[in-house]
Amino acid sequence: MNIPRDRELVQESLKKIAEGPTALMAWAKEHADEIDQQFMNQLRKMIEYSERNQQQNLLKTFRFLEQCFSKMFDFDALPMALVITKENFQENFDKASGWLKQEKSAAAIKLLHALALFLVQCPQGNAMSMVEANLGLAYAQQKKFDQALEHLHRAVNSPISNEAREKLLVNLGNVYRETQKFKEAIHAYTEALTIARERKDAEMEFMHLNNLAIAYLDQKDLETCLKFQNEALAIATKLGKAALLQDCITRLAVIHALKGDVQTCQELCQQGLSLFPGMGKD
Repeated sequence: MNIPRDRELVQESLKKIAEGPTALMAWAKEHADEIDQQFMNQLRKMIEYSERNQQQNLLKTFRFLEQCFSKMFDFDALPMALVITKENFQENFDKASGWLKQEKSAAAIKLLHALALFLVQCPQGNAMSMVEANLGLAYAQQKKFDQALEHLHRAVNSPISNEAREKLLVNLGNVYRETQKFKEAIHAYTEALTIARERKDAEMEFMHLNNLAIAYLDQKDLETCLKFQNEALAIATKLGKAALLQDCITRLAVIHALKGDVQTCQELCQQGLSLFPGMGKD
């Protein structure tokens, strides 16, 4: 006989308690997309049942689980019957963004999906692209990269400004790098680089060149990596920012070490060390 999934999850969580807090938290993170309001409702039914039948040990256990999951996934912060309106949309979007910054991705995802559903019925400018972008970041925090890529692609392909698209392309590239899809990561970083050059934003151009250097370093293509890192160094030198210079020179030293050029590596290390007194003085 098949039992409802929410009841099955409650039973699994009971078993994990016996294995200790580390096992319980690991299980909760693994099933984060299933620990939803329906699951919490089932848990509260079990609390009521245990209390009604005076099963004190079970009652304590179920209450403990409710407290753990409410805190872990912010169910107390998200009303059971949340209604998104034009008036409260921005407030709830800011709340979801705040949870994302705190890496409370499970709570953020639930709220962001509620916001997306509202926008399907009541479009508001480029709000959907921002919701999709945040969903991509939230799923990336949970290491659910397929969902992250899906939402980030939707955001990138929506009608947004070039500057906004540039930032999203970086996030897209980072997720591709995380999944070792280096060709796709390089394509995203290259698109971002093109936009930065069109906007004449030197610091963003520096960042994209750095990302490209790292992506090629991941593939052990040292010559192409060196090309992009030297381009980044030229920009850092022009900007005269010690932090950017030190970052570039450190990576160049690593590249030359991997190439077997010990002398150049040592020279770069000395050059990098000479920048430490100037760190933070742009």
